[in-house]
Amino acid sequence: MDPAIPVWPRCRPYANVPVQFSCHVEHADGTFTHHQAIANGNGDPRPEIARRVADVCRGARTVVAYYSPFEAECLEQLAVAAPERAAELREIASRLRDPLPILRDFVYHPEFRGSFSLKSVLRPLVPELGYDDLEIREGGLASVQLKRLLLDSRRLDPPQAQHIRGALERYAERDTWAMVKLLERLHAIAKAG
Repeated sequence: MDPAIPVWPRCRPYANVPVQFSCHVEHADGTFTHHQAIANGNGDPRPEIARRVADVCRGARTVVAYYSPFEAECLEQLAVAAPERAAELREIASRLRDPLPILRDFVYHPEFRGSFSLKSVLRPLVPELGYDDLEIREGGLASVQLKRLLLDSRRLDPPQAQHIRGALERYAERDTWAMVKLLERLHAIAKAG
């Protein structure tokens, strides 16, 4: 999220602050485990998010992230906020691999309509997986709901807060599962090539 007024130490106005993460870990047998966390609104969430990211990504040979410069910046912000995890988080950033340049250079579909955003490429390449069944379908709304959940939680009753949290979790899980399915499709295109 990107609050206008900095809420936690070492934040700037409108700076992106990592308060949620989601990832799918692929195991040697080809199965996946989903991991996620959303800040709970009690104090600076970045140290806990940093710990969770470091724990989940520890030992991964490769960390795939769509538009990896943004993810690298999030990891750097976590490293600054949680110096005890800084080396580990920067090491994770060094293992980031991004399918976006491959798509831009080698894959095109008219339904991309000139856009290489994840949702723009997902629809034509992985048509069976979309966002239409979700309450939160795009990042802008997710950011607004995160701000609501973390910065205005006093105005939410517990069931309402839990509903927003669940919608955010489902959206983030879909985003990372979309990466899994997009990579599968890119591998299939490469093999057919």
